[in-house]
Amino acid sequence: MGILFKDNSGWGPKQAISNAFFKDILEIIGDKIEYQALVNEINDSILFYTFTLDYRDRTDTELFLLLEAVIILFFEFDEMYSNRLDEEVIIVYRKSIEDLKDLLKEFFIKL
Repeated sequence: MGILFKDNSGWGPKQAISNAFFKDILEIIGDKIEYQALVNEINDSILFYTFTLDYRDRTDTELFLLLEAVIILFFEFDEMYSNRLDEEVIIVYRKSIEDLKDLLKEFFIKL
């Protein structure tokens, strides 16, 4: 569960974090047309209960859109969870989102 990347690395949080991440990303990107492929993939991942996105064969543009969505989630996270920020599970979830953001940024630094 998580996200697989081109260099055979991945982001593999616990299932509860994957579940929350996919729910939150869908909320963040809403019905913005540029994210439609990501929305479809997340919905399929939820439907088939894999909670995994496969970015091993994706274009840099698709990877950038994922990074953009993760950055938006990261910066809106505190507001989304403002009434729960002191809970340990939320702290772990936020750190996991930050790790994903940093991992995605590394791909673009290498380009």
